[in-house]
Formats: sequence, C-alpha cells, structure tokens
Amino acid sequence: MTMLTIREPAFEFTLVVEDEERPEDVCDTDGWVTVFGKGTWGATFLTVDQLQVRWAVEIVSGESAAGRYFATPGLVILREPGIDNIVASVRDIVETELYPLVLVKQIGVGVEDLS
Repeated sequence: MTMLTIREPAFEFTLVVEDEERPEDVCDTDGWVTVFGKGTWGATFLTVDQLQVRWAVEIVSGESAAGRYFATPGLVILREPGIDNIVASVRDIVETELYPLVLVKQIGVGVEDLS
C-alpha cells in the first residue's frame, strides 16, 4: 500500500493506492483533503461498479441488512475509475466549496493549516 500526495494551489490530497494497482484502475480508495487554511476532510471514493461489488459481498455476509443499503460517511461515488478522475472530483468539490457538506471533517489528524 502506498500513500500518494497531490498538491494543488488550494489543497493537498493524499490517497491510498495498492502497490500493484495501475493509476487508471483505482476504483476504491480512501483519501484526505487538506484545504489550505480551512482544515482536513476525509472521504471514501468508489466507482459505481465497485459499489456493486461491495453490495454483492454484503448480500453474502449479511452486512447492511444483507446488502439492502450501503452507508459510509464522506462517500464520493465516481462514474469512472482512475486517479486523474478522483483528483478532478476533489478539485471540483474544493472549488465549489462543497467539501464541508460531502466530506468528513478530520479533527486532530494531519496538518490543519498548511499555507
């Protein structure tokens, strides 16, 4: 597992990438967005296809009422896989200032006020 950090003018984004995973195939990962001067937020990034995989597992395991629902705080559902797509999504969430609404505020984790 590797932590990959991307720095842009308004934010820094760190995500988890499996060592054998190609950048264009990343479809299920956790990430943390530090918006400079505002704090850090976390999210799970899933493609629609990967969400279907998770539901199939939960049907068998009995979790989430046997896959009747999927719930996780800070979920960002993606149409297509790939690090470029994930970063573009984060960029839009930051630029439109939706991050306090869709991501989970991280308290005491990471750098709170990068400048």
